[in-house]
Parts: sequence; C-alpha cells; structure tokens
Amino acid sequence: MKRAVVTGASSGIGEEIYRFLLQDHYNSVLGVGLSGPDFRVDLTRGQDRQELIEEISQSFQPVDIFVNNAGVLLLDESEINSCLNMVSLNLIAVWDLTSCVYPYMSDGGVIINVASISGMRADPDTPLYGATKAGVISLTKSFAKKFANSDKKVRVNCFSPGFFDTNLVPGPAPQELIDQIPFKRSAKTCELLPLVQMIIDSKYLTGVNIPIDGGLLL
Repeated sequence: MKRAVVTGASSGIGEEIYRFLLQDHYNSVLGVGLSGPDFRVDLTRGQDRQELIEEISQSFQPVDIFVNNAGVLLLDESEINSCLNMVSLNLIAVWDLTSCVYPYMSDGGVIINVASISGMRADPDTPLYGATKAGVISLTKSFAKKFANSDKKVRVNCFSPGFFDTNLVPGPAPQELIDQIPFKRSAKTCELLPLVQMIIDSKYLTGVNIPIDGGLLL
C-alpha cells in the first residue's frame, strides 16, 4: 500500500498535489490543514503537530511521500505575533514534522518541501517571509545529508515556486511584477505536477532546491 501525507492540502499548491496523488495510484492520501480535508490541525502549534504524528504512527505508516507545503505570506510584517506565527508555520513546522515523521517513513521514501523564490533573492518588502523560505531550503539540504547516511534512505528535496495562481495573497499579482517574468504570466498550480512527479521518480536526487518561476530569477 502506498501512502502520502500533504500539509496545507485544503487550497492552492497543497490541494493540487493532494488531488494529484489521490489519482496517481496512491492507496491512501492524508490531507492536512486548518480545514482538512482529512485531518484538521493548526501546524503553528507544537501540540497539534504531535497529534498529527500520533495519527501517522497509529494508523498511517509507513509514509512513502511526505509533502511540507503549509505556509503563509504576510504582506505586512509589522505585527510581531502574526510574524511569529508565520515563522512557526513556514519554518519550525517543517523542521519539527520532518524530524518526527522520519521514523514512520518507508525505506526509499521522499520528503518534498515547498519553499519559494523569495528564499532565493532579496525582497525588501517581505524580508521575514523570505528568511523562512531560505530556511526551508537549508533544512532540505541538512536533512537530505542526514537521512542519506542513515539506515533508512529517505530523500529530501524542495522546489521554489514563483508567481502561481493561488490564494496565498488576495487578488492577482500586480502587473508590474508579472512584467518582470520572461514568460509574462503567472502559472496555474497544475503546472507544478510534472516537477513533483520527477522528484518522486528520481531515485538519485536528494538535497536539491528547484526553482519553477517562468525565468524570474534569470
């Protein structure tokens, strides 16, 4: 039986990956988020993250694919409590869940982290968000090296989306930002799926971050 877990699965990129895995011969996929669809949990809270790990340990192991997708973007980083929640969700939850889910992964399993091109370039408007995503990229490399040298060969990779049509921010991306993209458009979430499949299938791939941004970083 093939099992997958996707955090942030109720909308956007997470929902797209969740539905893709449901259709891709996985016998069981657990969608995790504030509104489910399968397991409702607030991943900013350590106690809630432990509830998810307990659920996995009791009835959902071994996990073949684990996707750390849940995240939030604050366009206004002036309120400290909101910023702390963003750090907790975007960075601490990725570190905590990766550490805790590893014992319940199958040998040869795959962890996929969702970072952002904001973690790869300087963004003066959302510096803390960019720092959390740069941290996700760093965690990916560290865990990949750690797990490659352990008894259970779990691969850890991540990808960094550019502008995709999700509800991460209200409304469409401003035209002045779209004009900076060589392809001159944002992308649909389904355009991520070939990359997700490649990461799953590539048995010699670990510790990498792959930008998918229409050439914005060029």
